[in-house]
Amino acid sequence: MTLTPFCLVFPGQGSQALGMGQSYFTHPVYTEVIQAAEAILQQPLAQLMAEGPLENLTRTEMAQPALLSVGYGIYQVLQSQTDRQPEAVAGHSLGEYTALACAGALDFESALKLVQLRGQLMQKACEQSPGAMGAVLKADFAGITTLLAEPQWQGKVGVGNYNSPSQWVLSGEATALEAMGTEIRTRKLGRLIPLKVSGAFHSPLMAEAQAELNAAIDTLPLQDARFPVVTNLDGEATVVAEDFRRKLRAHLLSPVRWEACTRTLGHFAPRFFEIGPGQVLSGLIRQTLPDAEVISLADASTLSISLNGVSDHA
Repeated sequence: MTLTPFCLVFPGQGSQALGMGQSYFTHPVYTEVIQAAEAILQQPLAQLMAEGPLENLTRTEMAQPALLSVGYGIYQVLQSQTDRQPEAVAGHSLGEYTALACAGALDFESALKLVQLRGQLMQKACEQSPGAMGAVLKADFAGITTLLAEPQWQGKVGVGNYNSPSQWVLSGEATALEAMGTEIRTRKLGRLIPLKVSGAFHSPLMAEAQAELNAAIDTLPLQDARFPVVTNLDGEATVVAEDFRRKLRAHLLSPVRWEACTRTLGHFAPRFFEIGPGQVLSGLIRQTLPDAEVISLADASTLSISLNGVSDHA
């Protein structure tokens, strides 16, 4: 079966949920990926994802390898049923590592061990430097930019995610972010809604985690990608191994430029599959590219319907 051109996107931390990936266990290739992940991590991943407790799955050091495993497993199912590769791929924050693994820039075992370490270092950084994140809704982004440039916020609060034309996420010190929310409301620049995350990802508070992670990134067995990976750092399509290494070294300290990633992907194909639990990225893509066709493959039944609905039979 040959699919018409498509791009793939992989969600990041926050999309994890009990039961994620369960419907794909009817596919042996998916089961093999999860079993391989359990052997690498030395963790009962399938049981944790099925039964919880949710607070254990939500911990950064477990959520990240779990999401990568599910995304990679679903990708293997997709590849087993079509002879077409994606035109390009991208992942949001943690999802960029899933994208790299699926594009062959990083083998699955290396990717899984790296995100396990990444999760552990981020959890440690969250405990040492309490931080928070908040989504800005109905925002005057020009006004928010001016506000962030004021001296009292420097090094304390910044943009963590440029998600879409109508959503930014701010990241920084917990007390400063709370004060920022009050200031945004007072100046009628929008509303800041706290996110349920354990720390200030993609902010200077992750500096120690990034520094320790870079030692592992420097020795990572990266290869050129089989197809373009659009990277969070700059929203550019990348295939060269050493370019990935350079960008990963700054990944945790830099904002996720997801709107730019989405626009770049749109030049490759007008159809997107979200590979992993939830539909967060599907919503963000529609905000940026209203005419795009976006399909969540969180459930295996949706994959079957999608393959039948958007394929050209060879």
